[in-house]
Amino acid sequence: PPARPPAPPPPPPAWRPSAVFERAPGAMTFTPIPPSSVRPGDLVATHALARQGAWRLVLDKTKHFLLTPGSSPGAGSPQWLAAKTYQIASLVKLRSHAAASEEMRALGDLDDPRYNTNADGSCATPFALRLIRADLPRLLGRMSESLDAHYALAERCSREANAAADEDEKTRWSRRRDCALHAAVNLHLGAKDHLAALARLDWLARRCASTAERAVVLSLAGRVHLHLGDVDGARMCFDAAAAAAGQDDEPRDDDDGYEVLKERRSPR
Repeated sequence: PPARPPAPPPPPPAWRPSAVFERAPGAMTFTPIPPSSVRPGDLVATHALARQGAWRLVLDKTKHFLLTPGSSPGAGSPQWLAAKTYQIASLVKLRSHAAASEEMRALGDLDDPRYNTNADGSCATPFALRLIRADLPRLLGRMSESLDAHYALAERCSREANAAADEDEKTRWSRRRDCALHAAVNLHLGAKDHLAALARLDWLARRCASTAERAVVLSLAGRVHLHLGDVDGARMCFDAAAAAAGQDDEPRDDDDGYEVLKERRSPR
């Protein structure tokens, strides 16, 4: 009998809004390292430990590095500030929020001239440290203070992006601004201020640098509409997100696909 033709490949699964939150295959591009191989002060290896979720080890390594005479870098140096960032981040991850707050308070003003230790004389304070400082009040129950801090940080990032000397620097500061604004959206949602969250998502979607980022924001907006009971608005956002996810990952300046949020601002 004649051979049967090979079966056609199965069709790709339909795009789902939740897909934007799932880990892509092969996304983990680093090789886990044994903790015993990490020397105190090796910030690259400390970063690898943090990505593995070994926060207790990160705390131990950074404390040893910062407190051991002769091995600790000069206070305020870029390496010292990076180590303090890992130390405070590990305290936050281990839910030692009060201890993290005390360590942050000891640093004082993150724009103090003693931190202007980069090679060009600029401030060496890592952005991650600024982001943790903005989020710590929330972890201690002071939500409004944290919301104000995130918006102030986003405004700072906008100024830096506008003053950037090249496109790479502008993109970096724009992403940092969006990171602070996403945190503000989460705070609005935690306070059940859904309309404020939608207004901020609207702003973010209009300024996304890529269609992949826009798909994420649109999907988040759809979920907020579901919280409001606005099924039609949610469906429109999810449809627009699916359309954005199917496009080439190119920068866009138009507002197509997001007009729905102007039409769906309240539950039906």
